[in-house]
Amino acid sequence: MHDCSHPQSFGKVRMSIAMFLALGSNPGLAPAQTNYGVADLPMDLAAAGTVVEGVVNKSPTTGGLLGWCDGPVYGKDGTIYFSINEDGGWMWKIPPGGKPGKFAKEMYQGTEFDAQDRLLASGVTAGLRRFNPDGTFTALETFKVKDMSQGTSGAMFLCDHATMVYFRSAAGVVTKITGNNTVTGVKWIEEKKLLYIAAPGDGKIWRFNATDDGVLTNRTAFASLPHSDGLEVDENYNVYITNWGDGAIDVRDPDGKLLGRIPVKSPHTPNGSSNVTNVCWGGADNKSLYITGDGGLYKVQLKVAGRKLPGASTAIRSMRMHPAAGAQSPVQAYLWNGSDLPGMALKGFASTNAKTLDGRLHSPARLGTGIYVATAGNNLAVPEASK
Repeated sequence: MHDCSHPQSFGKVRMSIAMFLALGSNPGLAPAQTNYGVADLPMDLAAAGTVVEGVVNKSPTTGGLLGWCDGPVYGKDGTIYFSINEDGGWMWKIPPGGKPGKFAKEMYQGTEFDAQDRLLASGVTAGLRRFNPDGTFTALETFKVKDMSQGTSGAMFLCDHATMVYFRSAAGVVTKITGNNTVTGVKWIEEKKLLYIAAPGDGKIWRFNATDDGVLTNRTAFASLPHSDGLEVDENYNVYITNWGDGAIDVRDPDGKLLGRIPVKSPHTPNGSSNVTNVCWGGADNKSLYITGDGGLYKVQLKVAGRKLPGASTAIRSMRMHPAAGAQSPVQAYLWNGSDLPGMALKGFASTNAKTLDGRLHSPARLGTGIYVATAGNNLAVPEASK
């Protein structure tokens, strides 16, 4: 035990505390720089002086500076996945409070979780893959897929880092739907029936009206940007566009007006701009914007949350269900107010809004947890755990 009354011992303890704070919540990570840029955004989006923090900025294997990183995604359990271009390219994962570990070979630029909480990842050398928790995968498409954005049905838009955008139906049928001059990112806002396409070859962010079956109309220049890449949207439908040439994220309102920027300076260029490749939302409140680019993985804490996906509920983050005696499968489960419960498919149960099941609300039943659920035919599903 340290004698904290001794000045030298006190200094050691104080140093240990400082190192712990530098490590943050992930003790397996090397101490990261705490300021890689200052967000220049309106006060309703970010507090004054909000900084971009480093999450992983040194190689987990060699300890050297990182180069190109891409494809961040944040899991429901707090695990972060992203790709590092070393040793031929690998996707890494960081569990909550844990050390980075290799997850899957190849570089992946587009990453999302599907309605069954399975990781989907796309890459120009990997195609489109659906991953199991152990890193094994099913190849869904083998052509180049730079980025992807999916809807609630499992349908998705894809782009190939060349000139083509594709629509992949929920049944897996792929259709070429448009061509542009170099496409690097896509973002489908299903509930608004909109699709954003980052086309740096055209120097534009294009916005289309998009139907559920992939028909695009009314192409509009949403913004002029020569070096765009991945895109994200917040809960107010502001659009976050990575600008790899300027090393910043442009934030624009739904009409395309520039609201501000989030600059990112990598360890390679501490006095200048870097390259920024992609972004995703995460954190317990979904207000942390995770950023990849030259030099690693970063994050910035904002006041606004990421877009709430159609069918998602903020009341319960996840829930596992078991059918009650006599219940038929698939079990349909809902909150008492008709909102969807997320995470049902983790146990193989579908989750559908009650009003869309057969046009009427089923009789709810109150269970011991205080959660109201009803099922097709009024069979009950019993919650095993919720949080």
